[in-house]
Amino acid sequence: MRLTDLGWSPYFQSHFQQEEPEGCVPARVSGESKGFYRVLAEEGEFLAQIAGRIRYRAEDRDDLPAVGDWVVVAPRPAESRATILAILPRRTVLSRKEFAEGGRPHGRRADPGDEPGDCLRRDLAQPGV
Repeated sequence: MRLTDLGWSPYFQSHFQQEEPEGCVPARVSGESKGFYRVLAEEGEFLAQIAGRIRYRAEDRDDLPAVGDWVVVAPRPAESRATILAILPRRTVLSRKEFAEGGRPHGRRADPGDEPGDCLRRDLAQPGV
C-alpha cells in the first residue's frame, strides 16, 4: 500500500519529519470503534490504540484521532497492532453540530499562535506519559 494513494502529501511529510520519531511510521485512520482504531500504513493495516498521554491531555473529542486523520504510530507487525503516539496537524476539518454538546462544532484545531509542527511536538514531547 502506498501512502500517496491514501492522500499523503508534502504537507504531512514535513510535519512527520520535523520530529523523526524512531521506529514510528505515518498511518491514516480508516475506522474507529470502542476505543480502537483501524490504521493504514505502508507496512499494512493495524488495529491501534492511542497512547495514554493523548487520552490524558484530551480536553474533548476533538483532541482524539478521527477517521481520515494522519497519525504517527509505533507498529507491532507480529501482532498486527500499533500504538498511536501523535496526531499530525489537520489541513481541513469536516465538522457537524452535536445536539448533546449544545450544538458546538466538532473537529480538532491547532492552538492560537501555533507554528507548523507544534501539535506534533507537544504530542511527542513527553514519551513517558
